[in-house]
Amino acid sequence: MLESKKDFVEPAIEYAFNYLQEKGHNNISLFFIGTDLPFINDLDLRNLSFSMIYNPAILARGDDMCLAINYCDSMIMTASGSTYGWWISYLMPANSTIFYNSQITDHASFTKDVHDYDIFLDEWIKLTVYNETAHREKWWWYQRHNWSREKADGTYFI
Repeated sequence: MLESKKDFVEPAIEYAFNYLQEKGHNNISLFFIGTDLPFINDLDLRNLSFSMIYNPAILARGDDMCLAINYCDSMIMTASGSTYGWWISYLMPANSTIFYNSQITDHASFTKDVHDYDIFLDEWIKLTVYNETAHREKWWWYQRHNWSREKADGTYFI
């Protein structure tokens, strides 16, 4: 599975911040969930005017999950192959805005990539980064690769 990478995380945070502002949210805070504190501390977010940025001490996974589900209004899944991030997103209130990386694995050809339509909810916003900018991806993996849905349904990797 593809881990969180700076070249996706920074543009994705910027996209989500701007998206939420356009939807009328003005008091936006950022709350990090993760254990790689050097990675989190290396992110450059100076160009975004968050009300607060929370980088709490490492908590138990259940505590992180509980905090996110009960106190966050949106979520960016930067490692979309993570079942942990998926469950947090899935268990958030129905009106939450969920963003996720459209590339799930390093080579974007694993079964989770091909069957993204069967994993991620339609209302979740899939993001693709090119030219250092995050863009909303309109198509599922099979559509981006000119496959039919039937071909994707019949494709499995071991």
